[in-house]
Amino acid sequence: MEKKISNEAAVMAGTKTPITRERLSRDFEALGVEPGMCLLVHCSMSNIGWIPGGAQLLVETLLDYLGKDGTLMVPTHTTHLSDPITWEAPPVPADWIDPVRNGFPAFDPHKTPTRGMGILPETVRRWPGAVRSNHPHTSFCAIGLRADELMADHALSSPMGTGSPLQKLCDIDGSVLLLGVGYGNNSCFHLAEDFLDNAPRIIDGAPLLQNGKSVWTKFDSIAYDDEGFEQCGADFEKSSTTRKGKIGNGDCHLFSARTAVDFAKTWLRQNR
Repeated sequence: MEKKISNEAAVMAGTKTPITRERLSRDFEALGVEPGMCLLVHCSMSNIGWIPGGAQLLVETLLDYLGKDGTLMVPTHTTHLSDPITWEAPPVPADWIDPVRNGFPAFDPHKTPTRGMGILPETVRRWPGAVRSNHPHTSFCAIGLRADELMADHALSSPMGTGSPLQKLCDIDGSVLLLGVGYGNNSCFHLAEDFLDNAPRIIDGAPLLQNGKSVWTKFDSIAYDDEGFEQCGADFEKSSTTRKGKIGNGDCHLFSARTAVDFAKTWLRQNR
């Protein structure tokens, strides 16, 4: 029987030499990452190449490079706490809806794991001193000088909109690093959806802690949609200053969060 090649083995096979701390630091510098930055990172570890120590070494290197005045921010979303009535892969039988809603543990920023975000956000979430925002679906997490400021007061009704960590990142002119991923992963484009006149809204829900118990709680939210983000990003690169390069083997993009959101506001109005 033919053996399956593990994902790690495939990554090692595609890496000429190990991606060391020294290599990562050189690549960050060449791309334009600067000490003191507030940096939102979206990442595919497998596209970077094989790193001794994996996500731990990448986080350590980023924090060392950003320094004591810098801040590292990642998305720590928890889509498994969404309303099961909307699930499609797989769908939930109708008679499961209430038992699933009532069976969820309440969202806890200290305990609830991420889902589908990759190993880097989960590593940051567990990092000593990490601060996580309090949204049960679209939390973010940060380490560094401005972590508390960025993560504070994340309203239920603004998952990725006004007043969210994304808005605060723009307000302080923070940057975004797409590390081995494309613009389809660029969460700050979702902030631009908040400014669309015709943005569709939904009634969503999540399990929240109330009087010591998990209670299914409904709230109003924009129905965020990443349709067109890759094209929006391609057009953004043509009209703005972005830095492109490699971190390890991964194709990367570095840009101002505020500039990207301002561009996306106009692009989405014209193309949706």
